[in-house]
Amino acid sequence: MFSSNQMTGELRISLRSVSLSVIHEVVAEIRSVMPKNSQVRVAAEINWDLPKIFTDELRFKQILYNLLHNAIKFTQNGTITVTAHVEQQQMVIQVSDTGCGIATQELDRIFNAFYQGNNHHNKEGLGLGLSITKNIVEKLNGNIHVTSTVEEGTTFTFTMPLSTPENVSNEQATITSHTDTEIQLRLPLIYKGSDKKILVVDDNHVNIKALTEALSLKGYTVIAVDNGFDAIDYIKTNHVDCMLIDLMMNGMSGYELCKRVRKQYDMLELPIIILTTVMKQSDLLQTLKVGANDYLQKPISTDELFIRIESLLAVRQSSIDAIEVEMNYLYSQVTPHFVYNTLNTIIGLSYTDMENTREALYCLATYFRAKLNVHYRNSIVPIDEEMELVKAYLSIEKMRFGDRLRIKYDIDESIQLGIPALSIQPLVENAVFHGISKKVEGGTIELSLQREGQFVRIKIYDNGVGISEEKVHQLLNEESTRIGFMNPLKKFKLIKNASLRIYSEEGKGTTIVILLPEGGGT
Repeated sequence: MFSSNQMTGELRISLRSVSLSVIHEVVAEIRSVMPKNSQVRVAAEINWDLPKIFTDELRFKQILYNLLHNAIKFTQNGTITVTAHVEQQQMVIQVSDTGCGIATQELDRIFNAFYQGNNHHNKEGLGLGLSITKNIVEKLNGNIHVTSTVEEGTTFTFTMPLSTPENVSNEQATITSHTDTEIQLRLPLIYKGSDKKILVVDDNHVNIKALTEALSLKGYTVIAVDNGFDAIDYIKTNHVDCMLIDLMMNGMSGYELCKRVRKQYDMLELPIIILTTVMKQSDLLQTLKVGANDYLQKPISTDELFIRIESLLAVRQSSIDAIEVEMNYLYSQVTPHFVYNTLNTIIGLSYTDMENTREALYCLATYFRAKLNVHYRNSIVPIDEEMELVKAYLSIEKMRFGDRLRIKYDIDESIQLGIPALSIQPLVENAVFHGISKKVEGGTIELSLQREGQFVRIKIYDNGVGISEEKVHQLLNEESTRIGFMNPLKKFKLIKNASLRIYSEEGKGTTIVILLPEGGGT
């Protein structure tokens, strides 16, 4: 959470008028990530009519987080309470717990860097948190001290300057997360800009206004809603390039919204940035676990926000380009002559043999389902699924070639093995197209699947025109341009202990033998 320069006192601060409602935000967020069976209750008892303070909102939240984290660490069961009141033109904030307390002799040393308490409840590492907290409080023109009674509890008290007309004039521009200003927007709020669309989801209309204005000035098209349900409805029927989601919302939290979005879009299709008040390491992991790509702490720097968005949009575009290349590659596997000849065959059958027409259409559907599915192509599938595709393909070719194509199967149906999808069928298609179809009289395709010791042997034989020794060498050394052969070869090379051999003689045919460990896996 803190960099080295922050630990040595070189804090970058941005002072502004801040409402104490941010205390409720911090407490609510910490509650949301506490174990459900926790015996500790965390509460904020803050009057809404208290004046604002003049501070750095993010640093103020870091102070609260550190003190609450420290209190939770030392409280096995009981209550942790945050209170505030005005005293001598200062806001006095107290974090009290009913934990194990701190010995009197240790109170003077508790804010020292690297102080480590001797209490058996303390299972953390070096005690940097309180030292950093004191440093931040003082940089924000406040003071901090602690009182404690062993076995009764501890209270940390710190002060912050009140906001005045004089110091407010020096506020710096950032996107804030104030909740006290009453603004009611007509939603969905839409700013039209470039073709890059950003969907903002926040139940605070002040935040929505600040975010949408900043994003629209950057040139984005921005759509804003104030709840997760409207966000889900919007993305069902509209294209969005990126989502900004507030973590703590009424009705549906940012966590839940992420989960629901991920049921429809993956992380590359629709990037999500979570906006949060305070985020510790465990919270970050939980956020990423439910499907967020990134997160930002409030108050949000516009420069950092734009950098994160542009980075995610660039990754998204790269994935789109990669999928387009992949799909072009897949379509190149479905050769036009095969589709044309198959459709002509089916049209011819439809006039005389409806049963075989239906069978041909079913086989063609099976063929296309595998060939044009990018996710299927890159996965490991049961060997019987691959064999289903092979048989569908050969059934189509049998309808076309008739007696010129003879097919023999020798398959051990008990074999259960995971193999790369689209690995056997392209080799069979290669044998038909480059082997059998080149002979006027046609030929035979034999497909064998048998156990051989600790391996499974897959054999593809054709008595077609054969391959020269030079071409066999080119194929095995990946120097050939035959996609139908080279792609399966690369896939099999990724499987540990797998091997592929080619035996061929010109004019007599070709045999391909693949040995795979029966355990399978890549």
